[in-house]
Amino acid sequence: MYLMLDNSGNDFLLIGEAVDKKFVFKKFSVNRKNSLIYYIDKYLKAQKKDLTDVCGIAFLTGQGGFTVSRIAATVVNILGFCLSVPVVGVQEFDDQTLSLLKKTKVKIYASAKYSAPPHIGGKQK
Repeated sequence: MYLMLDNSGNDFLLIGEAVDKKFVFKKFSVNRKNSLIYYIDKYLKAQKKDLTDVCGIAFLTGQGGFTVSRIAATVVNILGFCLSVPVVGVQEFDDQTLSLLKKTKVKIYASAKYSAPPHIGGKQK
C-alpha cells in the first residue's frame, strides 16, 4: 500500500492510497489536539490495515501553512525511517507520484517546500 497525505487544509486532512493507479482519499475533520499519527492510524484501521502494509509514503508539499508542512515532513520521514520505506514530497498527486515512489530509494528523505516565505514575528518595516 502506498500512503498519500495531504494536510494543506486548515480544518481537514486527506489520507489515502493508490488503488489501481488512482488515488482514493478519506477526508478527516481535524481536531488539532490529535496528531497526524492519530489520523494515519485511524485511516489504516478503517482500511483494516496497519503500518506493516505501507510500502511507500507521499505527502503534499508547497501548500498549506508553514507548521503543518514541517509536521508532515517530519512525521513522514520518521515513518519512512522506521518502516524502511521510501518517502517523497510532491506538489500534487498525479501519474508520476507512484513511479517516483517506486524508484526512490529507502532512507532518502523528503523536505517540506513552502508556498511563501515564513512570517515570524511582527510586520517587517
